[in-house]
Amino acid sequence: MRLMCKTFQPHRNGKAGGPLAAAGTESGEQEAASALFADALASARTTPRQPPHR
Repeated sequence: MRLMCKTFQPHRNGKAGGPLAAAGTESGEQEAASALFADALASARTTPRQPPHR
C-alpha cells in the first residue's frame, strides 16, 4: 500500500508528485485518487473469511 501511495502522491508546493499523479488537477483531487486506489488495492488483497463447512 505504501507503493500505491507513493505512486499517486500529489504534487505540492512546486514539488513533483508520484508518476501517476495528474499534474493538471487540484491537490485535493490528487489526494482523493491516491486514497481511492490505495483502498481498492487493500480491499482486493484482503480476503474475507469463509464460514466453516458443516
